[in-house]
Amino acid sequence: MPSWIRPSSCALTALVLLTPLRAANLDGSSPEVGDAEAARLYRDANDYVTNVVEGKYSYEYMQFFWQKRAESFIERAQRVYPDSPTAKALRAGQLKVGPFEVDYFKQRVLPRLEEKRTYTVDGVTCATFLYNRDMRRSDDERLKALDGIIEVLMRQNRWGEAADFPVGTHRPRLLHDMFRIAAFYDVPEEVSRLKREVKPAEQAAAGFVPLEAESLVLLGKPRTDLLRFVRAHPEDEVKLAILEGMVDREVQIQRAAALKTAIVDTIQTTHYDLRNLKVRDNVGAIAGQFFPDGNPQAESLLLAYRAALGTRPPADAPLVAHLAYIEYLGAFEKFDEVESYGPGLSDDFRQDADLKVIEVYAAGGRLADAERHRAAYAAGGRAQSDAALFAQFRGQLECNDPVLTVHEKTFAELPIMDPCVLAQAIMEEALRPNRSIRGAKPWDAVVYKFDPGFENLPLPLSKAVGAAASATNPY
Repeated sequence: MPSWIRPSSCALTALVLLTPLRAANLDGSSPEVGDAEAARLYRDANDYVTNVVEGKYSYEYMQFFWQKRAESFIERAQRVYPDSPTAKALRAGQLKVGPFEVDYFKQRVLPRLEEKRTYTVDGVTCATFLYNRDMRRSDDERLKALDGIIEVLMRQNRWGEAADFPVGTHRPRLLHDMFRIAAFYDVPEEVSRLKREVKPAEQAAAGFVPLEAESLVLLGKPRTDLLRFVRAHPEDEVKLAILEGMVDREVQIQRAAALKTAIVDTIQTTHYDLRNLKVRDNVGAIAGQFFPDGNPQAESLLLAYRAALGTRPPADAPLVAHLAYIEYLGAFEKFDEVESYGPGLSDDFRQDADLKVIEVYAAGGRLADAERHRAAYAAGGRAQSDAALFAQFRGQLECNDPVLTVHEKTFAELPIMDPCVLAQAIMEEALRPNRSIRGAKPWDAVVYKFDPGFENLPLPLSKAVGAAASATNPY
């Protein structure tokens, strides 16, 4: 090469100093390869967040693609290829992932997605999500949802979760629910633990003694044991609990016999099991022994007992007797009488009677009749509409033909607007002895119905949720 075109060493040094240096990609790739790979990582991450969306996919599926893929890809693009145009644009906030700013996506969207995923683990977590939609509520519907959640937890042997469930001032109700399930399903270790750990004053407030008395009846324990229990606890509330258990037990046994239902030695119901069916009770005679001078509550139980077995109650009978009679009519498919019975009741009883009529029609497989009564009753407003829908759903759960099978959208498509009423429906279905679920789990659709979208999110309150939502291992 001629000397006049050969650059001097000083000139070469100056040229190098004036040329911007580019840091090496962490994977050792060339700048061109790194630029292309960073662009691909961003493109794929954006596609995942744009196309794998809630309402169409489960939150677990979304979390895999949004967290394990999209976030990891964005993190890798910036960390491994820091000088690529894509990494620079990401750091400058010039690129979004789906509809979200990158920082908002990482700090707020992913933690909320983690929360939503946890709500869909099972029916209890979904019902808890619904129960907690408005923490300020303390109305009857929310308390009924609480009862259902605690009962399902207990029936699933999740005793610790039930005991730790946050209930605020409703601890007596929580203890009542826990002891009732432990006693009614004959779990002696839990009964003993509750008696040992709960203070006497709290036991009294939660009604431990009456519940234990009623459980002795339902489980068919020897009546000599029951008499000893009454001698030790002669209070009226204990005797009434025993009488109520005997009414429930005898009605179920006699109805099963009349309907020729195949049973062995146990009758499973939604909220208790009847065992040792050879043990029987003369309800009227025992009521006379317990209350020789009469008792208004005992009289109401006796009227309900007779009504449940087919004796039409007098017009001035308490509501419980009329409801028992409507249920009897439905059980024996006397639907013409069901149709005419409700309108003859007083206005004070009409609301509850209407709901019972809807339920028994649905339980008998007469969905058109149930729907007709539900539509008429629900015209009174949202609360009435929700109550009627829940009554119809409960009836469908009892129906043997057709059997209600829960699918992916079953609960979400129930037009129940109160989340606590829907929580009751979910828990009621979970407790059914012969429940049927087919296809994808139905909880994602419920969460999407009541909490759609990821707009205007605050930072997560829980550091644990934020940590769980972070994906730091690049793919």
